[in-house]
Amino acid sequence: MFSSNLFQSELTIDFVLMKDEILEVAAKIYKAGMSLLVIDTENKFVSTGFAKEIARVAQGKYYYLPNASDAVVSMATREALSALKSS
Repeated sequence: MFSSNLFQSELTIDFVLMKDEILEVAAKIYKAGMSLLVIDTENKFVSTGFAKEIARVAQGKYYYLPNASDAVVSMATREALSALKSS
């Protein structure tokens, strides 16, 4: 039982460190003047909201397209790139 709890604690710590590192990269993307597009395809019942947080930190564009097909993701990407070019 103890080793299982220890393993779970290590996974939790690793996840938090990974999440922090991803958010640091998102902030650096914004500070470098780059644009970030985040397309969240997670189902809302299992979504952690992390994709939206990444977009927020990077001041990027966020699309929520749960269970989207590749065609829908492609269309959203084209729209976002078009909007970026016209701004």
